Amino acid sequence: MGLYGATCSSFFTGTGVPTFRWRNTLRTTWSTPWSGLDVSLAWRYFSAVKTEQLSGNPNLTAGAGTIANGGISNTDAFISAYSYFDLTAAMKLSDKVTLRLGVNNILDKDPPIIGASTLPGPPAGNGNTFPQAYDSLGRFIFGQIIAQF
Repeated sequence: MGLYGATCSSFFTGTGVPTFRWRNTLRTTWSTPWSGLDVSLAWRYFSAVKTEQLSGNPNLTAGAGTIANGGISNTDAFISAYSYFDLTAAMKLSDKVTLRLGVNNILDKDPPIIGASTLPGPPAGNGNTFPQAYDSLGRFIFGQIIAQF
């Protein structure tokens, strides 16, 4: 299981996100029999992480004090694995124009909520979650027109 916290989220990764053991994206695309229409489905997976304060590593728990001895709530002890699904369709309108429409997080899954005592401060932890990793704004609908000159 990966870790999250002030040290693991900022120092090791440098990006302010938990250090996931697994973080994968699987995308599959169907080139439909209709001319110029492609449909893609993506699965974004984030493995479970636990707070660094429950780690056996003394370098991570040294500053935790009594929190490392069991003062962490069950909701903050670990973050379950998360999966997001995204759907995109692209249609070629002409030789030089393509229309692309999509929805990220089609199931509108909420991000994990972490207590302020175990969440590192901004920019690593913001709004009681990790917006760099999890979809903090929910479902996202987008459109794009690509014109080649």
